[in-house]
Amino acid sequence: MDTRHNLTIGVPVHNEAKSLPYFLRTLIPALKKLNNLNIEIIFCVNGCSDNSLKIIQDFLKKEKSFKTNVIGSYLGKMQAQKEIIRFSELSGPIAFLDADILLDDNCLKNLWGALSTGDNLQVVFSKVYPIWRKFSLIGWMQKTYYERDDDVREPRRYIHGRAYILRNRKFFTVNDLQSRIEAARKLDSYSVHQLFIEKGPQIDDIYLSRLLVDKFGPGSIKEVQEARLYFIPPSTIKDCYQEQKRLSLEIIRNNLLFPENKYTQERWFVRKIILSHFRKLKFQETLQYLVYLPLVIGIKKIVRYRLAIGKKLKIGYGKFWLPLESTKEIKST
Repeated sequence: MDTRHNLTIGVPVHNEAKSLPYFLRTLIPALKKLNNLNIEIIFCVNGCSDNSLKIIQDFLKKEKSFKTNVIGSYLGKMQAQKEIIRFSELSGPIAFLDADILLDDNCLKNLWGALSTGDNLQVVFSKVYPIWRKFSLIGWMQKTYYERDDDVREPRRYIHGRAYILRNRKFFTVNDLQSRIEAARKLDSYSVHQLFIEKGPQIDDIYLSRLLVDKFGPGSIKEVQEARLYFIPPSTIKDCYQEQKRLSLEIIRNNLLFPENKYTQERWFVRKIILSHFRKLKFQETLQYLVYLPLVIGIKKIVRYRLAIGKKLKIGYGKFWLPLESTKEIKST
């Protein structure tokens, strides 16, 4: 069966009521740019306690352009993604989109075009641009980091998971999960117990980036500059800390479950600053970058120290999945 013209659009949704209406307004125009494709859209509501489901249902009563379904799953983004794959009626490539983003009209078209022309590509993902809601000190510090970071650092070789198309959905299945859990338990029984390793990978872009680079090399992942989306960066110290904590915890979990691709983290995913590019920044941009980057590095170190102390003193790592409140309140582009 020819699957080259099939595309499943999966949207995991967890308490996205503040951002969903704005996301949905950008989704259909972006989909209409995908000509001559068989498209299905599947929303998976996972662990919601707000009215996200009603917002989706009301939207779908009015929107009849595409085949759509709404399903449910247990809490967790990858739980929702796996359920979307299980429920899907099409085979072939699958796109996953966060529900707290805004899509440029040509975002999905450009992602699809990039995937179609690169035989070795396994995943293509969008270039992200920040939305600044109002002035804040954190926002001022972040501005150059988010707007010019790709200009001053080495290319990104890992997936930015807000919107991407995966060529082969089979990579979401870990066939030997139970044997991996047992091996991890022998290696570090404390962390296995604390981090719910039995649930498998929980953050899709970390898991897929490591797996694909290990299996196919860094050339299998591509950021498509022309495929734009917009998002609100974490705008409080608390959310910056929460974000770094859940990333660090997932890296620990993946190191335990997939020790064979642990090397990818340091070899391929650390992005160094290119000094010749950095010197081209304007004075204010340089100041913003030099203020915010040490803050991020400091938060990472605090997180790692906290996790190491928690393990050593047997007081635990703390809550695993930490929602970021400041990234949800999209108002406009």
